[in-house]
Amino acid sequence: MLTYKILGVAGFVILYLLSLLKIRKLKFENRELAIQKESEKQKRFLAEKEKRDILDAVSRQNIAHTKYKERVESVIKEQATLLNKHGLSLILHEDKPWNSE
Repeated sequence: MLTYKILGVAGFVILYLLSLLKIRKLKFENRELAIQKESEKQKRFLAEKEKRDILDAVSRQNIAHTKYKERVESVIKEQATLLNKHGLSLILHEDKPWNSE
């Protein structure tokens, strides 16, 4: 009878230890999953940041190009005005713009 009680207690202790191991394993898996999610979140953040940086660079380049184009057009207008004052005219051909090579 005593041996059955000892075996019963030993069985409960073994089940308890197995459940602790299972809980520890689940915690470890949850930690790995959390690390993986954080890594994915960081990758998405970096990809979005890179995308924003590229869009900002393109935007700055477009603004710079627009300003350059406006400046060139104003210089052409100034030159045309000076030529007109001296009785000359500036002829720009549509099929061959002034800046083509």
